Amino acid sequence: MKNLGVNIDHVATIRNARGEDHPYPYLAAKNAIKYGANSITIHLREDRRHIKDKDLKKISSIKNIPLNLEMAATNQMLKIALKYKPNFVCIVPERREEITTEGGLNLKKNKKKIKYIVQKLNNFNIRTSLFINPDIKDIINSKDIGTRCVELHTGKISLLVKKNKNYQGEFTKIKNSSILAKSLNLEVHAGHGLDYRTTKILQKIPEITEFNIGHFIIGESIEFGLKNVIKKFLKILKKKIMSVIGIGVDIVDNQRLKKLTKNKKFISRVFTQNEQRISKKFKNISNYYSKRFAAKEAFSKATGFGISDNLHFKDIEIINNKKGKPLINLKKSTAFFLKKKFKVKSFKTNLSLSDEKNYSIAYVIIEKK
Repeated sequence: MKNLGVNIDHVATIRNARGEDHPYPYLAAKNAIKYGANSITIHLREDRRHIKDKDLKKISSIKNIPLNLEMAATNQMLKIALKYKPNFVCIVPERREEITTEGGLNLKKNKKKIKYIVQKLNNFNIRTSLFINPDIKDIINSKDIGTRCVELHTGKISLLVKKNKNYQGEFTKIKNSSILAKSLNLEVHAGHGLDYRTTKILQKIPEITEFNIGHFIIGESIEFGLKNVIKKFLKILKKKIMSVIGIGVDIVDNQRLKKLTKNKKFISRVFTQNEQRISKKFKNISNYYSKRFAAKEAFSKATGFGISDNLHFKDIEIINNKKGKPLINLKKSTAFFLKKKFKVKSFKTNLSLSDEKNYSIAYVIIEKK
């Protein structure tokens, strides 16, 4: 079962509207854990618009509440985090004039500062996560920074789902980012704008282990009660997902492979005659081969087998259906070998290909049918 983190910021928002003490955020935190939530999230903003320092002090003192502190990447916030030592810290972008968080961190611009803060928190055994957009480069930068976890911004897909618009493109971004993060030993969380419907959609991604939800839970609780809303989310997160046999990710340097594709022996050894024939239809032949090489590598990683197991790249053919979707076509003897090794009657392969300016990326998920 996936974890549920409950953000109680807007209990404080209601309290602050009267300038008094009621309702009490710490009681909401205690009750959320009592009703089955796995952790509590609070965002101590620099302008203190909802959660106050007194809330952080009170909640962090309650031993049975796993606390996730969201904070901006500033020295002031770092000092506060080290003072109260929450279980977890999620570093988020923050602008004074924004109503709510508008996107993921700019890791390229702020990499040095964020890396310093992450290292400090790691030294005190405070697990860090970075709130980022579902983007391949951000996943790679997160790993380089030294964080143990990433939380993917789900605001865009949530909005598309609410407006009944096509969300498949954004879903694929989140799925691919999750697979890559998991392959790099990063824990994957999801958060922002989530409701029942979007959570049902995203819980199908096996790499996402935690959903952090705030505004919707607090809003629904006014009408249906905190206990009932949390229980409904827990029911969604209990649902079984596909039985995954293996996951593989591979990134190929396009320039490096461009040099290799000039070697006819390399082409004939790696690609089938059908793949070679189809390549002639493409203007950028090296990119065509680069993506397919990445796919074959990713498939090999997903299976855990290679040449020593008599699994060769020419046994793995990458083709496209009439709609252009990439598919993996296996040699019959290879499919038989894998069924025997996996101890299954049949399996399904899922392939996703994408290419950036300088590299190609392939994701392969093998699941039991």
